[in-house]
Amino acid sequence: MDKTPLYFLFVAAVFGGILCDRYVGTSLPFFTVVFLLVAGIIFFTVTNKPKNDE
Repeated sequence: MDKTPLYFLFVAAVFGGILCDRYVGTSLPFFTVVFLLVAGIIFFTVTNKPKNDE
């Protein structure tokens, strides 16, 4: 699978997290960190190839 759309997922996570943090008014970048963690999990599960036992 091409990884380019997955890199845009990280960019969208950063900008979406910044927008949510400013809207809610949190002092810590809580939403940005959470969105980046979710994007990392999605990236890992999509790019991880299963190991064959053969």
